[in-house]
Amino acid sequence: MIEFFTGSEKGPDRYHNEDRYWVSADRRLCAVLDGCGGRGIVADLVVESLARQFGSAESEIGFESLLVAVQHANTEVVEQMRTRSEGRGSGTTLDLLAFVGSELVGIHVGDGRVYLLKPAVAIEKILARAAASHDSGTIVVAAVY
Repeated sequence: MIEFFTGSEKGPDRYHNEDRYWVSADRRLCAVLDGCGGRGIVADLVVESLARQFGSAESEIGFESLLVAVQHANTEVVEQMRTRSEGRGSGTTLDLLAFVGSELVGIHVGDGRVYLLKPAVAIEKILARAAASHDSGTIVVAAVY
């Protein structure tokens, strides 16, 4: 069984949190996004697009379908942002992961990080090491057993 855990902290210097996450209803896909510069508007639009594209259990899942979904979400965001003044100039990172049979495939956009953790490795140790070496950015954790 795959379990998902999420957590987010806006940090001491921000008034709002633009982090977003999404897990498909069938639990085959998960995404973590870190919006930047627009109160999470672009991250919200991407999540909505992914949910529409992978909303049914019959949705084809694989690297190609993930790539097409991200390209489609990007097109939707560009179109939406042309007519909105709120959030203009904002963006988001995206890490989209899918379980395809016994494999994990993914798409990475931006400066987020994805870690594959094995049960024998202490999560706290990896996160502490990552935090010490990177002043900013998003830490995305995918634990697969």
